[in-house]
Amino acid sequence: VSLFYCSLISGEHMKPQVEALLSSSEEKLEQNVLQIVGEGIQPAATIEYLNEICDALKSENDASRAMLVCKHLIRGMQEPSSSYGFAKFRVYQTLAEAAKSLGNIADACQALHEYIEAGIDGNIDSCRLHLDTAQLAFLTKEFSKMEHHVNRASGLVSTSSHPASQYRFMLFRGHLLHHQQKYINAARNFLQFSLAPHDALSPTMNSTEETHSALAHAMLCSILAPSGDSKQRMLTAIVKDDRMGTDQRFPLSKFVVKMQSGSPLNEEDMSELRQLVDSSEHAQLKQSHIEHNLQAAGRLYKNVKFKTLAKLLDVSTDEAMRVACNMVGQGRLAGSIDEIEGVLYFGDHADSNEVAETLQDFNQRVDMLCANINAAASRAAQAMSN
Repeated sequence: VSLFYCSLISGEHMKPQVEALLSSSEEKLEQNVLQIVGEGIQPAATIEYLNEICDALKSENDASRAMLVCKHLIRGMQEPSSSYGFAKFRVYQTLAEAAKSLGNIADACQALHEYIEAGIDGNIDSCRLHLDTAQLAFLTKEFSKMEHHVNRASGLVSTSSHPASQYRFMLFRGHLLHHQQKYINAARNFLQFSLAPHDALSPTMNSTEETHSALAHAMLCSILAPSGDSKQRMLTAIVKDDRMGTDQRFPLSKFVVKMQSGSPLNEEDMSELRQLVDSSEHAQLKQSHIEHNLQAAGRLYKNVKFKTLAKLLDVSTDEAMRVACNMVGQGRLAGSIDEIEGVLYFGDHADSNEVAETLQDFNQRVDMLCANINAAASRAAQAMSN
């Protein structure tokens, strides 16, 4: 065993030895690191030094050097039979923080992900760690990795020692559902997070900014959501929020109010909305616009021909019929369709059936009247001939 390692296990001169390690040249750095955590070295003798190294790396503010040291330490800690406990987490955490400070969010995310996959120490708040990783994955748009950690966190929220975990889970789950285009569920999570008490959120979060941002996301997802009762309930819940008002932070609020009231969106509205919504979601915005205006038409008409409806929606006749068929078939629009006549009847299916039955009864009565008139005319003609 080297003199370097002997001085470590003797417990003497800890800080000077750590300083000597960190000041090593790049050629000797890896060799010196492996003398602490290499094969055959007892972990118990080095855990304290790992913590000391992490403290020293933080105080030095040299992120590049910190990343290099941590990567060497991690390579040295791969011995399957070794357990470094919380100190191992601190090494990965120091690596992640160094990567973040350099703007390498993907590397920071990967560091925490690798630590989790290697096995979390029992003293770590697993839920919080999964949420930290999910947050980094969201920032780098690694949504499959984000989904993995959000799902893992879902079963751990109730056991987390961190009071903000429940609300952070709502926020990241909202972002994940938004990405998956599950807009109503996303809006519900965003709205719940936006109502979180400020003292329940993490001290590192700007509570007001975070909750207002979540409310804005709830508005966006509600606008993009497919039309139907669930969307209407969500729009109503947002409209009732006192924070909307005329706050400039919520440019989407006037469109939420308009959609909640059932007023149609015109081209001027859509032009403004397209500037507020990311271009990747313009197709969904157009679909939402068509469905909303189709429902709004139901406030003006009891029935309408698809040719007329197509002009109102600024789409082809086939497209108008396709959208109406989907909405009626999925129970998102109360009405019925006469494909032969090319007519959409608005209202409950029961009302449409009642109208059909009334018309059928009327036709039967007309037929009976005509038959009676013919019979009477025949008898009159016969009587005259006699």
